[in-house]
Amino acid sequence: MDLIRQWLSSLGPIVTLIGLCLVYKQIKIATHTYEQSTEKFKEEQKWKKAEFIANQAKDFYTDKRVERVIYMLDWGADGRELLIENFGQGPILILHDEAERTRLARDNLRFQKVYFKTMRFVILENALRWHEVPPELRDLEIYIRQEFDWFLFKLELFEHMIKSKVFSYEEIEAHLSYVLDLVSNGKEHVGIGLRDAIANYIDKYDFPLATSIINRRKTSRNRQIASLP
Repeated sequence: MDLIRQWLSSLGPIVTLIGLCLVYKQIKIATHTYEQSTEKFKEEQKWKKAEFIANQAKDFYTDKRVERVIYMLDWGADGRELLIENFGQGPILILHDEAERTRLARDNLRFQKVYFKTMRFVILENALRWHEVPPELRDLEIYIRQEFDWFLFKLELFEHMIKSKVFSYEEIEAHLSYVLDLVSNGKEHVGIGLRDAIANYIDKYDFPLATSIINRRKTSRNRQIASLP
């Protein structure tokens, strides 16, 4: 019996060691499972965030008023014809600035007849001028200002979400870089007079969040230019 007791007592440390090894193995398995679950959760959150950002961008670009403003700004150096409700059956000629009006009034006979003689045109540079500058705004110019106000409001929503840390500017920039370039002197096909008018309009009529996100784009654009070989 004494030999049996001695033998059993000698097994104690070995049993304890085996038990510790089993516990350690279970801990490793549990840790690995937790890490896998954590990575999966992070990946799911990443995809959900990307989907949310894409949906916000889609909501912006499918807004009809935003779409009209982008259409007016983008490649309008030779005039853009736009059908506007409440302004008759035919389209309205959208011009960027006075320089464009002068050139087209001289060179484009169809525009002279259809738009300039009938006053069915609007110059964005003039529409966005400081309202205290005479003459009084035309109905078409008031319409343009209202569309730009809405466009800037929608841009400001992105900056609000950035400041609220819903997402970062870097995460949304790919979706907005082009349109931000249109309103921040980043595209040469936007008339010079219009570029100045937009900057002045945003400043004078106090769109601070629009200013903030535009400045983010300017900083990013300058950094990209500086990195070019």
